[in-house]
Amino acid sequence: MYIKRLQVNNIRNLKPVDVRFSESVNLIYGLNGSGKTSFLESLSVLSSGKSFRSHLSTPIIARDLKSATVFGEVDIKGATHRVGVEKTIGKGSFIRVDQKTVTNNSVLARMVPMLAIDNQSFELVTGGSKFRRKLLDWLVFHVKHGFHSDWLTFRESLKQRNAQLKTKGISKRELAAWLPQLVSSGEAITEQRIECADFLINTINALFEVEKDFNLTTEFDRGWSIEKSLEEILNDNLEIDLRYQNTRKGPHRADILFTTDKKKVSEVLSRGQLKSVVCRFYLALCQCFKESFGVAPILLIDDLPSELDQERAQILINQFLSLGSQLFITGVELNYFDGFLKQNKHAKVFHVKHGTISEETFGSESFTA
Repeated sequence: MYIKRLQVNNIRNLKPVDVRFSESVNLIYGLNGSGKTSFLESLSVLSSGKSFRSHLSTPIIARDLKSATVFGEVDIKGATHRVGVEKTIGKGSFIRVDQKTVTNNSVLARMVPMLAIDNQSFELVTGGSKFRRKLLDWLVFHVKHGFHSDWLTFRESLKQRNAQLKTKGISKRELAAWLPQLVSSGEAITEQRIECADFLINTINALFEVEKDFNLTTEFDRGWSIEKSLEEILNDNLEIDLRYQNTRKGPHRADILFTTDKKKVSEVLSRGQLKSVVCRFYLALCQCFKESFGVAPILLIDDLPSELDQERAQILINQFLSLGSQLFITGVELNYFDGFLKQNKHAKVFHVKHGTISEETFGSESFTA
């Protein structure tokens, strides 16, 4: 599964785009601010209906314009599918797949599975739980088809309960009205998370056994004590929740914990080692996806040279390629990729300058654009 062609109009600072891709590696280089990340955002819109940097439509639409369009041709098991997304300020997204209107972004996400790695991704193990939970849920969403519906129900129930907690003089009886739905949906998504987290953690552990340069323990925290049910913890914490006007425990606090010798990795490991954890985490996500569906997800890697040296970057790229992922990688200087390009004749190179995308032929006998 890979993206064959991309057409873009009115996305940020990009000039109209119409390019065809390699099914393996696509390198995009250019100065900062030239439009490289905007190019990746366009691919993200094709996959999820939104940018990997923001769920809002307004920021990605070119200044002074009201709409933007992204069209792509996607190869799925040898058949070409045509996907179009139009984003309009104030109206959201209009999606068509093979000339049929689609009303749910989740259809795109299942059709064109994609992961994005950018500078913020390398804070995976040092930042808050929200980002780690989001990545786990990406896997659960694809592997467990009932998850998305349960997650939407839980999110709405939690939103309503938190709103009630902020209501002055609210009675415990009124608060209890949302409890059954909150509990049932919360327990459903937690069960699915636990199964996928076990799958993911086992895969991470296997990767570290191959390249074990430090001890790593990875655990799933469901968001509340395993000694109590979700209903029990919500009832026990009701007074605290009322005081803080927020639901303090539950699936919305779930996390993946990384420790080494019983200490947080962020407190012990070097920056290089932390990056190694992040790389293996993403690699494990892709491997789990590949084992579940027989194909690997598409990878967007923004500004790779700023985070990894050439040797480690090439190892990571080759690991993703061994799974069969199509890669889109940005960087400022093309010479950073010279060694890799000489070994990968099917790679394509695109130069971005002032929002204009142009394909280039790499000056090597072993490379064919």
